[in-house]
Amino acid sequence: MTSFRGSIPDFQLANPLYPGALVTFFTVDQDGHSTGVLASLYDDTIGVETVNNPQTLDGEGKFYRPVYIDAPCVASVTGLNVPSHTTGVINTRGVWRGEWTTATVYFSTDFVLDAGGTIVYAAVDDYLSGATLADDVAAGHLVLVLTALTATAAALFAYGGAPITAAGNVTVNTIQPVYILNKTVGAPTSILLPTAASRNLIPVTVKDYKGDANTNNITFVPNGTETIDGFSPAAAITNGSALIDINYGKKTLFPLLSGGWYL
Repeated sequence: MTSFRGSIPDFQLANPLYPGALVTFFTVDQDGHSTGVLASLYDDTIGVETVNNPQTLDGEGKFYRPVYIDAPCVASVTGLNVPSHTTGVINTRGVWRGEWTTATVYFSTDFVLDAGGTIVYAAVDDYLSGATLADDVAAGHLVLVLTALTATAAALFAYGGAPITAAGNVTVNTIQPVYILNKTVGAPTSILLPTAASRNLIPVTVKDYKGDANTNNITFVPNGTETIDGFSPAAAITNGSALIDINYGKKTLFPLLSGGWYL
């Protein structure tokens, strides 16, 4: 799997109970119990270099240097000053697990992809996957994060797409975050906004890439009677809230689920 590798926070700070303690890290099952299998420990966030497992803490009861993991684990601590004990689950966050598979242990905040390659789900708890992805969703183990985007489209929307050179107004869709205006023939442009709620809290940014907004104003036009900073569409133009009128300027509008936009 492709994993986010995070540092183990539990033994980064000095602890007077742990000087010289021996700490052994084990992988865990879906119930958070040790499997008895030693976890892989790494010396940085990338690369393949591993470090010793178990780890011996220094004279202050902490790691000599940061230690990284790419999968959940538990630590078994044996020391001179405390009885031997096991920690709770130590987890990385945001692990990409690729396409969902049955009979697989998933952990909280793992991300999985449907078989079609366009829908991303996040795990909300640690669990063993069922017979189908739909079963896991129905059981509340997975929640929808992203839908109907191919990898190419996702990359395009993250970038904001190619600069817009065609004449005419620009209609904002429900997901694209950035619109870059570089009209071949300069002209005033209206940015036609969808309903704010349809953006699902995704802001929209418009950039005057051509550098002629002072002459050819760019105007945000809300849907219906929706407002910008509480002002009606007409008032927002008058006070400048709805305008980009500085050459090479840009403006970001943030949608409200209740309707309307704010700067």
